[in-house]
Amino acid sequence: MKGHEVQAVQAVEAGSSIESAERILVLDTIHGGSILVEELRLLGKEAFGLNPYRTTSPPAHDFDLVISPVHLSPALREAVLRELRSEPKVISHHDAVREIVQAASLLEGVRAVEVTGTTAKTTVCELLCQMLRGKSVLSLTSAGTRFSDGKKEVSLTRLSITPASILKALRLASENGLDAEFAVFEVSLGLTGVGSVGVLTSLSEDYAIAGGTSSASNAKKASLRNFKGILVVPSSCDVSAPAAKAVNIVSKDLYLRGDVAFFRLNTLNASDIAPSSAKCKIEGHVRLRLNFCDCAFYRKCAEIALTAALSLGVPPEELNTSLQAVPARLSVVEWRRRVLVDNSNSGTKLRFLGEALALAERYKRQQGAGEGVNCRRRGEVCVRRRRC
Repeated sequence: MKGHEVQAVQAVEAGSSIESAERILVLDTIHGGSILVEELRLLGKEAFGLNPYRTTSPPAHDFDLVISPVHLSPALREAVLRELRSEPKVISHHDAVREIVQAASLLEGVRAVEVTGTTAKTTVCELLCQMLRGKSVLSLTSAGTRFSDGKKEVSLTRLSITPASILKALRLASENGLDAEFAVFEVSLGLTGVGSVGVLTSLSEDYAIAGGTSSASNAKKASLRNFKGILVVPSSCDVSAPAAKAVNIVSKDLYLRGDVAFFRLNTLNASDIAPSSAKCKIEGHVRLRLNFCDCAFYRKCAEIALTAALSLGVPPEELNTSLQAVPARLSVVEWRRRVLVDNSNSGTKLRFLGEALALAERYKRQQGAGEGVNCRRRGEVCVRRRRC
């Protein structure tokens, strides 16, 4: 992201809320609001942050715009708005991130992927980064913030996946002189719209947000209204995306049979990644080497990640197709002469305990039948000799 330091107000897309606002109030400084305040000030705006969990009394100013997260209780938001002397427009953190990225040209020349969903976000992001191995990639996931270009890997400050962290990750890359060709962002509660490709991993395992007045799945579906890139969704997600250039449906437009993925996809034109670029199509098949437990969870995640990678316009022959288990996501390792099924990630649920136990039982039976073999080269337990 070289050369994108913003010292003054720059042009924003026509009709954007931030462009026309001078004094802006940002709610929830805990979950990314403080980052938004910093970025708005870089754009020359008079920005103020407020933690509505402690006080609903804003500074005594006339505000042109209020930026509020989608997870905030409407009661808290309305309590703040009642205290204002004006009646400003209200937009979400997601929308603010999109407008700031456009205003500051933070993703100029970068093909970005945003990944959201109720489950499997981190695994899809990490598998996608594996597929892009050898290329210069900035990634922000629950597993960490990293830059890799095939020659070096740099770990940056660990960030949450609140939408404003996208801005922080881009700034950190710029400050460290890291110039990325691709960016992979895991985002909570919906797409911001900055990506060339947007991924919705799932809508199952839903949960309540905004003080119980809405749900995570509703927030994610609502976020699609402003997404103008290529959208990747599983066939299980029934969504409409009127703004998207094209929609690639996983298990229909790309599906795995054994270790071969067959695809017929809409993709970005690799020579022109501007928002107005025309889509093109790609069709064929590619063989994956799945160096992890062969279970429904990983097969689904691999399908989604590969669909996203191809949607970016990356030729299949340029992708790394030898995939490893993602640590703490149903990974199987040898530990103290025992086989450990590790699903110790922060997003695990009781349902996944059943899957982990079933996987452990399967490995136990396979080892008992002599089907398992220690793979010292990978440091894992491999139940498929032919994969080695």
